[in-house]
Amino acid sequence: MRIILFLLLVFLSNSALACRCGGLSDEEYFYQAEEVLLVQVLATELIEGEKDSDSKVKVGFRVLETFKKSDTPSKFVYTGLSNCSPHIRAGYKYVFYIPNNKVVSTCTGSYNILTHTRYGKEKLAKLREQEAI
Repeated sequence: MRIILFLLLVFLSNSALACRCGGLSDEEYFYQAEEVLLVQVLATELIEGEKDSDSKVKVGFRVLETFKKSDTPSKFVYTGLSNCSPHIRAGYKYVFYIPNNKVVSTCTGSYNILTHTRYGKEKLAKLREQEAI
């Protein structure tokens, strides 16, 4: 009985930490974004808020490929410190779906991408097709 209770508590506590987003399709993320870019992150900077929940990370990047352009291209974006952030690290490549407020997260569709893998190549091919529409 103790084991069952322990396992139940473990699973419930993990689900409380999970990121919960709307579950949009890639096409819907593309449509909602102001910009969609393949980038390589150059630097990150922690910007501390009054409370931990107000803190954010400023992300500098180099654009490798543009799939959707904006009238005012982003020079940097922000991300939070929550479970919904794409856990951005300098040197890695990401696909950023950038909304108006310039805050990227997994809930806006942004993700890390390994461009040399089959899966990464397929995701990029799909984005290029979306761009052409």
